[in-house]
Amino acid sequence: SNPDNSIVNITSINYHGGDNIFDTNVLQGNGETPEEVVGMVQPGTNGKTEKYAVKFTVINNGQRRGGTFSIDPKIRVKP
Repeated sequence: SNPDNSIVNITSINYHGGDNIFDTNVLQGNGETPEEVVGMVQPGTNGKTEKYAVKFTVINNGQRRGGTFSIDPKIRVKP
């Protein structure tokens, strides 16, 4: 795909386990295009690890592709 014609909309970040480093279990997207999620890491979470899922959609050449996708990385707050 051509990155100039593709949009990745991050629709939410969902807490799945470990330390909850954000102030909520679900961070919702802003509904714009491209959609994005903004969250603030809570104070006192240095060295903590959170398991979460990032949910996103992909629009290529103006058409939405394949529904909603999910990846499940871990985030660790650097001390």
